[in-house]
Amino acid sequence: MGAGRAGLCAVLDRYEGIDEGWYVKRTVRVRLAARSVSCLVYDGGSVLEGARPRRRYFSEAMRGSALAWNLPNRYIAGLDRFRRQGFRG
Repeated sequence: MGAGRAGLCAVLDRYEGIDEGWYVKRTVRVRLAARSVSCLVYDGGSVLEGARPRRRYFSEAMRGSALAWNLPNRYIAGLDRFRRQGFRG
């Protein structure tokens, strides 16, 4: 793995909370058209009851992706209701 890629992985590891045990880093094979490629994934494993996403993750990843994919307004409103219920961290 090149130095640039290793640096990006370190940043992702910090963001995804690898050291805190939030995720486990895995490499999986994914079929893409007629070929198979290796992909890095962050596996959340078991979910703790009552656990909530970090505010930044929710805003950037969950809600941001929903907006980017033009999901229905009803779905966005549901995310906004969830956001008002509070976050950790």
